[in-house]
Amino acid sequence: MISGFLVALGALPMTWWFWLWTFAWRVRLYLGRWPYYGHPDPKNLPDRFQPQTEILEYLIPWGAFLLLVFVVTRLVGRVPNYKVRMLVASLLSVAGWAIAFGLLFLDPGDFFEWIID
Repeated sequence: MISGFLVALGALPMTWWFWLWTFAWRVRLYLGRWPYYGHPDPKNLPDRFQPQTEILEYLIPWGAFLLLVFVVTRLVGRVPNYKVRMLVASLLSVAGWAIAFGLLFLDPGDFFEWIID
């Protein structure tokens, strides 16, 4: 029970990255190219671009979050010793946050730089 909470807590920042990549993908569908710094400025996009893909901006990040939490919780749940299970869940939670902040600094695709422009 608590291990699932720790895994979900660790996967939470990845949801933001899934949202960012989904948003960049929707802009790519709209523009025909990947967005980059200042082109287009995210504030200059229409309020409703690609309305047929709007629902995906919610489904993909939260679906990926739920799938990630489900799979990792199932794998952590196979550890027979309770203390080791809590240790693995805690380490995975810290690793999730570290990966999210690592992606912040690495910025693959320069999407984070584009969105905070």
